[in-house]
This record gives sequence, structure tokens and C-alpha cells, in this order.
Amino acid sequence: MSTPRTMKEQALSKLARLRTHEDKMDIHKILGAAVLLHFAFRMWCFVRSGGSSMGFRANDWTSVLSVVPHALLPVSGLMFRVLPERLRRTPLLIWEEMRLHSLVFTLRSVVVFVACWLDPSWWTQLAVRPLLVLVSHLAADAVTARYGRPGSTTIRVEGADKRWVETVFKRFYSLSQMAAIAALLTPGASGLGMDRSFAILCGVQLAAFGMTLRKKNILGRVGYNTFYTLSLFYAGAVMAANAPIRMPVLVCGVMLLRVLTDASKYSLWGGYVLLDSLVA
Repeated sequence: MSTPRTMKEQALSKLARLRTHEDKMDIHKILGAAVLLHFAFRMWCFVRSGGSSMGFRANDWTSVLSVVPHALLPVSGLMFRVLPERLRRTPLLIWEEMRLHSLVFTLRSVVVFVACWLDPSWWTQLAVRPLLVLVSHLAADAVTARYGRPGSTTIRVEGADKRWVETVFKRFYSLSQMAAIAALLTPGASGLGMDRSFAILCGVQLAAFGMTLRKKNILGRVGYNTFYTLSLFYAGAVMAANAPIRMPVLVCGVMLLRVLTDASKYSLWGGYVLLDSLVA
């Protein structure tokens, strides 16, 4: 009769599930470990500073080099085979559209981070950053047009027959995504812009990591949602720090208009940028 395994043995057994024949040199795993450690380190910096800074500095090469593993991580993930489309019965598994969205939104944060690192001027704040965000969302829409399927989104609530718990979570996830867009568009000091861009990466990249853990049966459905929600709180804590009161007010307005009307998201966010610049 086999003896019960210790907690250490169980943990090592679960970690062993992360090994794959596709990543023979462990490139993706090394990048993933570096990303997780960096998230932890920057949150430590944020807490240590009393919520004022994650420690990034404009024109400091160590700051910009520290986000390189984050940019490379979703690129290295292209080596893996994933589902061609989302499975309705097992929706928390990575599929092609989701993987490419993760890549696009990772690069969205990285390029805005670099723009803030290079130049915190008015031109970057009010012209370059919105342009970068616009291009990234056009790219995401192109991905959806090529690989998506109507009704296969993980965020939007389709129809009125959804369970209320699922509806609440999806509304929260949708609000978090809108808050992330607003944080990238709202002007602020160079360091604040870098902090917000980096924090948003946490929700994007840990969502993909959580789905990997779900696929390997390391996390269950509840475990995944808890894991992803915590990553959103990580981003939310940084975005809320020093955020102008107008930002959550305008975000709620955008969300209500998006839910209640057929208005284009591009027109709504264009209006957000205009109103934000007028009341700033």
C-alpha cells in the first residue's frame, strides 16, 4: 500500500506538470519566473514607498530593461500548441484568440511604459499615448476578426440567462479592463505613467498564467477566478494611488454607455480623452 505524499512532494508533483516537450530549453519558464519575481519586487517597492511609487525612473536604463522579460514572455508562448477556438464547456483554457490578445495587450502596456520613460511631456501625454492605445486595440480587433467567434468572449455577458455570480464576475472583469484603458490614457507624471502601465501587465499576464495552471489541473475554476481577481486588485491598487477623482467617474460613464447603448468603444474612449483633457 502506497504511503500518503507529503505537502512538499505534492507541490513538486504539481510543478512538474508545467514541463512540456515544446519548451525544451525552458525559455518560457525562465521568463515566467522572472516576470513573477518582478511583479513581487515592484509591489514590495510600492508598499515600502507608502503607495507612491513602484521604483521606476525616467531615463533610467534599469527601469526600461526590467520590462523586457514581460515583452518577451508572450512571444515565447507562441511556441506552444493551443486550441484554435474557445471551448464553451471548458472556457478557462488558452485558445488562439486569447493568446494573441495577451500578446497585443502586453505590448500595449510596454510601449506606453517606454513612451513615459522616454518623454513625460504634454505631447506624449495627450497625443502619443492615446495613439499607441488606439493602435493596440485596432490590432486586438483584427485578431478577433481573424480568430474569434461570436459569443466566445470571456468577459462580456451575452443574453439574460447567465448565472448571477458569473454575471457579477464578468461585470467586474469588464470594469477592470476599462479602468486599465483609462489609466493608460489619463495623463500623469512620468513615474506614475510607468507604474500604471506596469501594474496593468499583472492582470494581462497572470490571466494567461492562471489558464495554464487550470489546464495542468493545478488550479480549479474557483482557484482560477480567485487568482485572476487578486491580479486585478494588484493593478487596481496601483491605479487607484494618486488617481484623479475624475478618472473613476469617467470610467463608470464609459461603461454605462457601453452597456446601455450601441456606441462604438472608439468614440467613447475618444470622448473620454477629450473630457479628461478639458477638466484636468
